Amino acid sequence: MGYINATSSGGLSFYSASTFSAASEVTALQLNATSTSAGSGAVENTNDWTGSPVTTTFAFAYDADYFIRDNGTATQCFNRDPLQADESVWRYGLYDATTGEQITRNSGFPIEYTDTGTSTTYSGYIGYYGLWMPVTVPSGATVEQISYDTDPPTKTSYTLLETGGKLTRYTTGTKTLAALNKITFWYFAPYDTTGSPITIPVAGTASLTSMTSGSQYELYWDNTAQKFFVSGEQGSTGNMEPLATAGFVTNADMVTANPWGLSGWSEMAGGQFGISGNDFDALTTPTTAIPTPSDIPVLTQTANIVYPDQFASITGGLTCINDCPTAASIGSDQYVNPGWTPVASSVFVTYTLDSASGNLIDPAASSVVSTATSGVFASGVMSGRLVTPADATAMIAAKDAASMCAGSCTSFTQGDVDFLPAGSSYYIWETGANSWNKIALLMNGTTPVAFDPPLQVSFVVPTGTTYGNYAGATLSLQYGGFGDLWGIPNECIDVTTNEPCDFAPGGTAQNNQRWTSKFSIPFDTTTGVVTTTTASYLVKPLDKEVRLKEVVSCAGVSLSVPASGSVTLPAAGDFSNPTTTVGAEPTFTTVPAPQVIHGVKQY
Repeated sequence: MGYINATSSGGLSFYSASTFSAASEVTALQLNATSTSAGSGAVENTNDWTGSPVTTTFAFAYDADYFIRDNGTATQCFNRDPLQADESVWRYGLYDATTGEQITRNSGFPIEYTDTGTSTTYSGYIGYYGLWMPVTVPSGATVEQISYDTDPPTKTSYTLLETGGKLTRYTTGTKTLAALNKITFWYFAPYDTTGSPITIPVAGTASLTSMTSGSQYELYWDNTAQKFFVSGEQGSTGNMEPLATAGFVTNADMVTANPWGLSGWSEMAGGQFGISGNDFDALTTPTTAIPTPSDIPVLTQTANIVYPDQFASITGGLTCINDCPTAASIGSDQYVNPGWTPVASSVFVTYTLDSASGNLIDPAASSVVSTATSGVFASGVMSGRLVTPADATAMIAAKDAASMCAGSCTSFTQGDVDFLPAGSSYYIWETGANSWNKIALLMNGTTPVAFDPPLQVSFVVPTGTTYGNYAGATLSLQYGGFGDLWGIPNECIDVTTNEPCDFAPGGTAQNNQRWTSKFSIPFDTTTGVVTTTTASYLVKPLDKEVRLKEVVSCAGVSLSVPASGSVTLPAAGDFSNPTTTVGAEPTFTTVPAPQVIHGVKQY
């Protein structure tokens, strides 16, 4: 619960109290303004997220030029000049560049579930990526869609169908290495062909001298320098920590370290991508087909969930090459991921698909499903790459035609799926007891409610120092619906200074680290545009955060914060029902048109 109260004599009071599970948080703020650009006050936050109550109190003051705050131990000053501030946009809207029409996606909606045993009603959300509920909802239960477009809200009943797993289709495409210019990606430093650890020298001015096998790094391709650069290293907390300076890896060292080709992951590139070993050799040995490294083909993947009502479009079931789980191997804890160990085509495993249950069916006619909540499969089970029988045959022929074997090919790995032409698809089956391991569907009789996948759009980063090394790069972004546009690179911010995090020993404490977008898409009809192959969309920020620049010294700031205890903070008991002072809520015979739509005042 909470309230906001603003009066000419009492200033602005804000109070909020919330609980989640066993934890609670209370925030109270009092602001007393002396003019439109100056004032002072205090804010206090108490929470027990770590188990014991922790209270933080700040007194503050501001004028047209500066903001000053004091926690009783230290005083900090910040410049209010917007030209020196940084910003992050948390939500964007997309609009048709020609008509101005808002672009919407049916990505999901709120639902309610009432437990028949306890008569308790729970609120949750269901969408393209599945179901979120604070309790387990059994498959077959009735849930209700809540639409707040009417008063009272409209409720529509559906039956929940939860499958035992999830099938994802990965459709391949191609672009050139030049298209990855300046786009950072996660790279797993490999082992050599015998499985022995290797080191990859990092040259230039990097604060890292080498990459070691088994570790994750952040790399990017520089199309001007025609080299890969290392810009980050995964730290002990799992975060990708930026290097003070990026250093390059020679093309010869990259080819030596990646004899099977290059694999990487970047949300800005659309997800997983790869370069075959033969093509990657063109870094050092150009060919007629690949005269420069910029021309090296890159295989990309677009992932989409396959819903049970779409199973019929997959002709002949699915064929598995490596990592082929069965009900028996999962049930006996014997399923292991041997990876890409070569096998003969005679041991490929063929599955069928059951559209009624939404499950993968193994050769023994059993559902390939894991329900383990502990043990080796607690996080779920994932298959290797699956292809249709027709594509398996085409893959064998393509590998043989590529002269990859002496005579005819007799052994294969799931990596050979890359021999299929661009536009082909492969599948991966995932199963487990967790919500992310399966699909939750709303059934209207026998028809499932369809949710739209994210819209894939491209954004050309404008030039200028604001955009750093990404200036001029083309990013792949995903639009999940009004307000949800993601894919812009992140950076870590120290919440106590608004400066980038210092990951050195003794640097920014982890509880003061917060990740936010590295830059924002401008509200501009030329540079603030994203595109698909057929359309252009204008991007408009909806929720923006502005972070003031910290002043190194407060010596020249003629402001002082209120004395300790001099500001009376609001409390829960201070709330007064506005109808007692403002009057009863008006009743309209004809409801007037809204004055504000999507944050824009209409009249």
